[in-house]
Amino acid sequence: MRLVTRAIPSLSAFALAADALNTTCSSFPTYNATTLATSPFTLLASSPTAPINGTAASFVSFTNDGVDRYGFVTIPQSNPTFGSAPPLSLQCTGSTLYVQLSGLNWVPVSIAADENWQRGLSFGLGEGVGVQAYAQNGDVYLGAEGGQGVVGLKWKFKSNWGGNAGQYYLVRWAGGEGEMKRQVGGEPPVVDDRDWVGYLKVVV
Repeated sequence: MRLVTRAIPSLSAFALAADALNTTCSSFPTYNATTLATSPFTLLASSPTAPINGTAASFVSFTNDGVDRYGFVTIPQSNPTFGSAPPLSLQCTGSTLYVQLSGLNWVPVSIAADENWQRGLSFGLGEGVGVQAYAQNGDVYLGAEGGQGVVGLKWKFKSNWGGNAGQYYLVRWAGGEGEMKRQVGGEPPVVDDRDWVGYLKVVV
């Protein structure tokens, strides 16, 4: 398979130019100063040359024991075999981002710190790297702070087949390469010709 890395034209300096907002929930849209929390919002994939540009995020979840659940934020690639991809509903309370699972309570979402999960935007996988809101050209994007205070706003959209969940893109943080590398070869996976690189836009 031919291996390529898909760059985003006109946004090459995006991360450097972004203005970091404060780490509380007040940086997100729909913030309520009385409750110190936001009302629900979601994310859109922002990758101008990709077919998923503007696609609303979803999620997939799994369980090992029927009680505890874990999973990942995704970008749908095709319709699932059964039903449609559940819409992603996020909420920020305090300084923590939460995702609402079907029929369950809100659970924290973060960037997986375990190298096996390759920096996936996930939940139920233990303590991870916290995500924050960053402003650019009047819009708000999801990102995180890597080593030495370097902000990373880019995300890798990794093509994946999930059985009944259909085809979707796993959302993996492309920043902080020096902090979380795979053991094999010491480098993150190469993006192949089914994958894209882009941003996550916060929308109401």
